[in-house]
Amino acid sequence: HGTVLTYDRDAGTVLTTEVGSEPASLTRVDDTLFVTLRADGRVARVANGMVTATADVGSEPLGIVARPDGDRLYVAVSQENVVLELDPETLEVLARIPTVAEPRFLALDPDGLTLYVASARGPGALQRIDLLSLVGRSFQFPETHRKGDRIPMVPRVTGELAIRRTDQGTVQLAVPTLYADTRTPIREFATLDEVIEVSIEPPLEAPPEVPDGYGRSSSSSSEPSTPDVVTIEASRMVGSAVVFDLNASRRTFDKRAVPLTVEYQRGDQVDRAGSYVTGVAFGPGNELVGALQATDQLVHVALSSEVRGDFDFSYADGGFVPRAGSVSLAPDAVRSVLWTTDDQVFAIGEHDHVLSEHQAASMRQRTQASVEWGLQARMAPNAAHVLAPVDLDPELVAG
Repeated sequence: HGTVLTYDRDAGTVLTTEVGSEPASLTRVDDTLFVTLRADGRVARVANGMVTATADVGSEPLGIVARPDGDRLYVAVSQENVVLELDPETLEVLARIPTVAEPRFLALDPDGLTLYVASARGPGALQRIDLLSLVGRSFQFPETHRKGDRIPMVPRVTGELAIRRTDQGTVQLAVPTLYADTRTPIREFATLDEVIEVSIEPPLEAPPEVPDGYGRSSSSSSEPSTPDVVTIEASRMVGSAVVFDLNASRRTFDKRAVPLTVEYQRGDQVDRAGSYVTGVAFGPGNELVGALQATDQLVHVALSSEVRGDFDFSYADGGFVPRAGSVSLAPDAVRSVLWTTDDQVFAIGEHDHVLSEHQAASMRQRTQASVEWGLQARMAPNAAHVLAPVDLDPELVAG
């Protein structure tokens, strides 16, 4: 059974609530939580540590967000290529919004009138939905090439979105994105540790008619389409956050790919933080922190220092040239990251269910030193205050 863990920072306690199979994402309205249950095809409402209601929504619901006034919920039903608008009181479906390419990740604009939907099956599929008209338009991701041979890098969304209103009144949207060279053949001497499989598929032209949950429609008898799986060397991909700067009409007026590849000192060795990004969070300044899946690393970067253009790449270095930033150690297989209003950063590890707490001020200071000193500033990674695993899941630890 899947659970939701509610951590009380002041009391240092954790409340465990069984909610159903494979909880995927959650959102909060006051003291009430709403959770998508991927394996059950349901949404659960949780209050006072108990499930108070559930509702069927379709095949593999993933992302969920609530409007700022708490009056509406939006759920990405990934295998039906649709986003549902729900009444949080009754969990009744109020509207079905067609999308494309397996929607997974959602972000709601601070104005409550615009929804951003990121899909996993196309190279950089991102839609903006006007919630008054329920009409959407696609955003194009930045195009980039490897320097030297100009081989194009293919984008794919890999994690939860982050959104914020800036001090200037504009809105920034950050999308975890993997850019990969899927054309260059694997070297004959590459080891198993140096290769990875990446799913790449062109975006669909339109959502299916009357989807049945498996990518088919009433007008088609074809089998479900599956993305091409391309095996590439890990050194030929770069985890990044694509940052869209949005104007008043929420049409992008700037976009940039921010590589999250940073070198740091670990003992006597120079190591490199680099993996696909599963979560990002904006800080109070012009800054960003990203969680690197399959690692124990958080990477902090200053957006003001970002250089637009092609990614630097060198086979001699075994991968993308690192950028200015700082690294903090986090739980193994770090999955999600949260930046709180009191300037603390929290991250959770997928393997051990360990929650870590980080001082954002230290991240910021070390990144600034890296910006000023250049790549010679290969500092040891920040340590973190890690909450004992027994506090979060005693059965897992005991087993």
